[in-house]
Amino acid sequence: MYQVDKERQAPIIPPVPAPKGLKFFSGTWSGRIIILNTIIFILHSLYDGNFLNPSSESLVAWGAKDNFLLVEGQLWRFLTPIVLHVGLIHYAFNNWALYALGYQIEHLIGKRWFVALYLLSGIGGNIASSLFSLGLSAGASSSLFGLLGAGFYLERVVGARLNKDYGKAARPSMYSGMVIANLVLGFMIPQIDNAAHIGGLLSGVTLAYVLLRMKPNRLLALNPKRSKIVLGFFLVSLVLGGGLASSKIFLKERLNLAYLTAEEPRAQFRYLTQILRLSPDDDDAKLARLELSLRYGNYSIAKVDFFQLMQSPRNDVPLNQVESKLIQDGHMEAAEVLRQLRSATKSK
Repeated sequence: MYQVDKERQAPIIPPVPAPKGLKFFSGTWSGRIIILNTIIFILHSLYDGNFLNPSSESLVAWGAKDNFLLVEGQLWRFLTPIVLHVGLIHYAFNNWALYALGYQIEHLIGKRWFVALYLLSGIGGNIASSLFSLGLSAGASSSLFGLLGAGFYLERVVGARLNKDYGKAARPSMYSGMVIANLVLGFMIPQIDNAAHIGGLLSGVTLAYVLLRMKPNRLLALNPKRSKIVLGFFLVSLVLGGGLASSKIFLKERLNLAYLTAEEPRAQFRYLTQILRLSPDDDDAKLARLELSLRYGNYSIAKVDFFQLMQSPRNDVPLNQVESKLIQDGHMEAAEVLRQLRSATKSK
């Protein structure tokens, strides 16, 4: 799996150029995945009518990760986002990265392991995204981070072997630099789904760890028992993580926490609306959204929540409290709107 230049004491992984032309796309899984990504990108763009900035609705229709639909049982959304991209730039960057990186990893670990690594890293990244991110998500980057994670781990093992055999560690290499650069970039750009990237990265490292102890190589002694234990733990983690990520109770708790910690009224309103999408009978969320809507003049939504709340007599006291709070905070017009709504309802 590696060679050593004794004079330089550095690992040499002979450059393996990818097959040219049609041989790359027909003879490698890296090429086949790029073809699949391209076909789906073209079809989705034609469906949406926008190659640069597709709508959220079309992304959801074509398989983007959506926490609410996962809760409804659409578990295939842990997989489908890895072949769906958010516009031309996103598609071009990810597939260029797959072309530049994929074949080298595929050549090193073999076609079957490459496919398993790519798919499981993508699933692991999307599960992590579902656990830690509330937004829509799509793209092959979780799988690409899995490839980076595998390359990063292989570099660490090669470095440790060189240090053991020659007393000198290998020089810093490209995978380490790419991992660090991409993680830093991810935290600098708000739109990037860091949870998916980190989930894919950890999946790639784990699967490379299993591979080196299961497949004969010149780096580490085989240890099938340990590799099976680690692989089993990884697969169980995916199942448990997927189950938690698709749990209605877990998602509602995350939305409640997001609402309580949000500082902007617009964000608070969005989280309350999502809670009500998940639990339409949640009167506490309706009361909170009613108050927020009245404070900022969104009277149409306020009326909807008010009339739903009035269907239960137990909400009289909470509505009194909302009205008193509005008056205390100086929102006299909003308090008057609520008072009129209550008077009109009582007169009926």
